[in-house]
Amino acid sequence: MRRIFSASTIVLALTLAAGAAQADPDATIPIRISEKIVTELAKIDLDAVSADATKYMGQQAGENIKNNFASIKSLGTTQYTDLVYERDYGKTGKDIIYKIDFTKAFVYVRLVWNIDSGDWHLTHLTYKSDNDNPFPAGWEHIYPK
Repeated sequence: MRRIFSASTIVLALTLAAGAAQADPDATIPIRISEKIVTELAKIDLDAVSADATKYMGQQAGENIKNNFASIKSLGTTQYTDLVYERDYGKTGKDIIYKIDFTKAFVYVRLVWNIDSGDWHLTHLTYKSDNDNPFPAGWEHIYPK
């Protein structure tokens, strides 16, 4: 009887330990998906941007993104895209900014990622255009000192 109790106790302890030690979310998701979204924006494929945003932000946010980014269509063709800023907030957050050089303006796309309930979520996706500064006005906290 004692052996059965000991064996079942060990199995129970191992099961509880395995459940408690959940794997960390894939740390490559924010940069990989951000790069994909920026590439789609550079191609002015707002349907693809909306689909990706929906996966990581929710249905309503995806539709809002499609409407909010519609003015990008008037900026001409893309010359290049460039990662200009990336900051980690420990293992639970990332702040990423890309620059897209359209014919008529530079567009800075900011993506903020956070872990919630064990998964990466895109909590902030915005853009600004600015031709005079290394980053758009209003993003002064990012300016190098």
